[in-house]
Amino acid sequence: MSKNTLIHLNGLDVTSYLVSAERVSTYGDAITTYALEFTKNVNDAVVISNALTVEVWIDSSVPPTTKVFDGFIDLFKPEKGMIEIIAKDQLAVLINRQVMHYYVSNVPGDASYPDGKLSNIFADLVVTHGGLSCISFGVTLTVQDSGTTTVQTSASVDGWDQTATMNPILDITNGAQLIRAKGYNPNGGILAMNSIEHKYLLNFLISVKGSSIPSFANDKLKSGVIMEILGWNVVVDELLTTDWVYQWVPDRAATWKSFMGITSVAIKEPLIGTTIRVAEEGECILHDPNAVHIISDTIG
Repeated sequence: MSKNTLIHLNGLDVTSYLVSAERVSTYGDAITTYALEFTKNVNDAVVISNALTVEVWIDSSVPPTTKVFDGFIDLFKPEKGMIEIIAKDQLAVLINRQVMHYYVSNVPGDASYPDGKLSNIFADLVVTHGGLSCISFGVTLTVQDSGTTTVQTSASVDGWDQTATMNPILDITNGAQLIRAKGYNPNGGILAMNSIEHKYLLNFLISVKGSSIPSFANDKLKSGVIMEILGWNVVVDELLTTDWVYQWVPDRAATWKSFMGITSVAIKEPLIGTTIRVAEEGECILHDPNAVHIISDTIG
C-alpha cells in the first residue's frame, strides 16, 4: 500500500511544492531529522526561514492523518532551482540549550519535592526549561519513575552515650540489613562517624560488652582504635556531624566527579622550608541512595 505525505510549513500546506522527503538518522535517532526538497516557488506560499515550523504526516489516507514529525527548519539553501531544507525536531533545541537551575528538595512545589526524584527533575527540565510539551502527536508521555533519591534512615535503639540501653551493634546490623534488602552487598562498606560516636562505640565494645568478649576487649585496649567491625570499615572524622552515623557501599552509592584535577603548588618559606599544597575540586554525586543508610539520634 502506497504512503502519502503531507507537509506543513508554519501551518500552511506546501505539499504541492514537495519534490522529496526523507527521514535521516542523527544522534543515534535521538533527534528526528528530515531532509526536504521543494521547488523554489514554494516561496510563493511562505517565505522560507529558520524560524518556520515543520510538520510531516505520512500514511495511506488521503490526506494523511498520522503525524510523524513536528519540528523546525534548521538549515536551508537554494540549489539548482530547488530549495533544500534540513528540519529537526524540538529535542535538538533542548540538547543544544544550556540550562542553569537549582532544585531544592525541601521546598513544596519544587520539582524535587518531597522525594528528590530525578524523574521529576528531568520532566521539569524538559517542559519548563526546555520548552517542550509532554504531549507527542496526541499522546501524553510519561517519565519512568526513578524512585526516591532520599537515603534510608532509622533511629538508633538509644543514644550511644546511654550505657544502660544503647545497642550500636543492632543499629549497625539493622543498617546492613536495610541496604542488603535493596539488593546491595554491605560487606566492606564504610561506617563513618564523629569522634564522639567513636568514643562511645569503643566504650560499648570494651567496657559494656568487654566481659562477654575478653579477647576482643583486650585487643581494643591495646590499639585504642576500631578500624573494622562487623564487615564495615570504620572512618572517624571531625567533619562528620555528631548524632549521626553514616553507612554506605563504596563505588555503588556515589561517584566522585572532579572538575579540577589534583594540583600541587610549592610554597617556599625562607629559612623554614617548602610547603607543598595539594588540592582537588569536584563533587560527590549520589546516584544509588538505597546503598546508603543513616543512623540518627546516636547521642542523647
